Amino acid sequence: MDRIIDWASAVTPSTNVDNDAVDLCATALAWMLTTSNRFLRDRATKALVSLLTNRHQSTDALLSNFADVDDLYVVERVFAVAYGVAMRSNNPLEVAELAQNVYRRMFESAQPVPHILLRDYARGVVERALALNAPLQVDSKLIRPPYQSAWPKIPSTKELSPYLPNWSRGSHDSGEHSWSFNRIGNSVMDDDFARYVIGTNSWSTNWLSVRLRAKPWKSPDDLMNDLVLSFSQEERAAWDRFDSAETGVSRASFPKIFLAFRRSGEAQDAADGPHISTKQVNEDEDEDDRELEAAKQERDSALERLELLLSYTLRRSLRAILKKKKDSDGRRPPKFDLRLIQRYILRRVFELGWTVERFGQFDRFSAGYHGREASKVERIGKKYQWIAYHEVLALVADHFQYRPEFGDHMGNRQYQGPWQDYLRDIDPSCLLRSTPGGTSWDGHSLAWWGTAKYDDWGEPKDPKSWLLDYDDLPAIEEIIKVTNPRDGSQWLNTDGYFNWKEAAPPDKESSEVDRRELWYSFTAYLIRSQDLDAFLAWAEGVDFWGRWMPDPPDSHKLFLGEYGWSQAFEYFSQPYFGEDGWIQPGHDCPVKIRTATFEYKQETSGFDCSIDEGFTLRLPVVDLLSSLGLRWNGCGADYTDGTGTLVAFDPTAHESGPSALLLREDALRRSLESKGLTLCWALLGEKRILDAGLTPRRRVTMRLSGAYGMRNTGLQGFLKCIADDVGASKSKPKVIATLRTGKLGQ
Repeated sequence: MDRIIDWASAVTPSTNVDNDAVDLCATALAWMLTTSNRFLRDRATKALVSLLTNRHQSTDALLSNFADVDDLYVVERVFAVAYGVAMRSNNPLEVAELAQNVYRRMFESAQPVPHILLRDYARGVVERALALNAPLQVDSKLIRPPYQSAWPKIPSTKELSPYLPNWSRGSHDSGEHSWSFNRIGNSVMDDDFARYVIGTNSWSTNWLSVRLRAKPWKSPDDLMNDLVLSFSQEERAAWDRFDSAETGVSRASFPKIFLAFRRSGEAQDAADGPHISTKQVNEDEDEDDRELEAAKQERDSALERLELLLSYTLRRSLRAILKKKKDSDGRRPPKFDLRLIQRYILRRVFELGWTVERFGQFDRFSAGYHGREASKVERIGKKYQWIAYHEVLALVADHFQYRPEFGDHMGNRQYQGPWQDYLRDIDPSCLLRSTPGGTSWDGHSLAWWGTAKYDDWGEPKDPKSWLLDYDDLPAIEEIIKVTNPRDGSQWLNTDGYFNWKEAAPPDKESSEVDRRELWYSFTAYLIRSQDLDAFLAWAEGVDFWGRWMPDPPDSHKLFLGEYGWSQAFEYFSQPYFGEDGWIQPGHDCPVKIRTATFEYKQETSGFDCSIDEGFTLRLPVVDLLSSLGLRWNGCGADYTDGTGTLVAFDPTAHESGPSALLLREDALRRSLESKGLTLCWALLGEKRILDAGLTPRRRVTMRLSGAYGMRNTGLQGFLKCIADDVGASKSKPKVIATLRTGKLGQ
């Protein structure tokens, strides 16, 4: 099986493979999707995507052959493969054929299979075709939630009793197969699956117990906002006075709350003697009581004046809402009872076919128990738990209202897709298991986009002279602007991190000796060309240390192939998730800027067991995608224009070297100039010496803070070198040099 997976993973769209061989290999890989071995299942999933990319007829055949298999573990991933193939294609006609097949099988009946991930993958195929303006005959309303389904009969506690654990048999040390039976009930009702997957360790869930067909549930604040909108101008003015008085009561109540905490603490420390005199405490309390009473009288008076203006109906509504706001239960949304989900899952596991006779021996001795980590081989019982969990979530989504616990201010008060609750477990569009490049704490390797060497580590006995020497710093211009020696093309690095480290003696670990280091980190921003002078002049008067400049937005829940076009992308493209758009940074920055980079992240701590090592891919911000006419070609993080020319890419996806996002300069300049834009960079860096030890002490450092801009004549900017003696608390940082590329403004 490993050989089949490795072979399929190495196949590319240009590989000359017989169609029959593709179909036969795809069939073998698809049957591997039955396994509860997450490593095999996830690798087989991505091997299928690799094998079938740009082979849409074989993808369509796979879908047709496996769409009716009665194991949803297989069907879910077959549709995931179809979505992966669709995301990696830019051919609307080929994607249309696949999407039409998916629509016919999944959505045409208006009752898609109740499985929250399966629906997501199937919908994604059709959405991709629509995004490509492919010729389709579909009803777009049918592919998006809410969907239709019948609400199941949830077993009662009594009906569930035959499936609950009986630890009189099958203890962990007994060696009996019935341990596997008990393990299922314990996992679903009490253990980590219940706590961290179903969510019973917290009362928080985004699903409400209110049916979809009922009126949308509204909080007291929502109801009050709706009520105030119906007020006349005079009534609104009276409401504003009352609202201000209510805020005054809350403010006046705080000292009493604080005093109660203070008294509680003093009671515990009574043996050590009072810290504040009783007389002083009583005087403070009397004054606080007077202020609170005055605030309450003002509030009550304002409320009385407001009610005199309101009609009977409005007055009754106001009183009802104010009563709800005082009641803690009235302020909280009515949450869905997670015990219903638990009871459904537990019985469903056995309905799906789990028995001690079939799987007890395997689950007990072959799979066993491997702790809480997500990436592991699982029991067959856990496989059925996952199927039942994703089934019941789909049913809940079809019948109950959704209201997110956090980020509610974004207006997302309805279910859009499983990305909202982070239910996805694998990205079928990204086939990388790790990246060969990237800068780490251990430094970076030299590459054509990072040729700058640094090996002037100074005299061991004279550390301060080395720290404050700025003549040996690698030139920033040669790091930001680079040339590809293979074709002579010019590139600009818009998101770089370089880290040079002094090598330890061969007989020592790096932590056993003093360590000298030099690092640069920089981020590029879009800026109006006419604002560049103002930005550079302002930047010279501030210090970028503290990382207060905007960082690139990032996501580890968005599929790589969804970037720039999908509804999931739109969901994460909000300030709540770090996407701030055009903003004016702090420290009185006189202009607006826009980050030029987006970061796609893959983590090893999640459920995707095809990932060997976590990595970050840097992508051009969506503004650049549209202005440059770029599209992802399915390889690493490579983006090409309409002619197929590579214009933007993260080179660390392909070869060793420092972290970077490279944009082709000629194409970038043409695009930005046509829109009156250019690029600017904010840079941080440091020369430092770390003491020996695992928790090294920082000594005197030379901090670096600089800014650069792209002009017609090339890069222009400065780098400030700042002496910072971290051991001297009274000393102030001192700029010892400002290294310039040219006179600002010219």
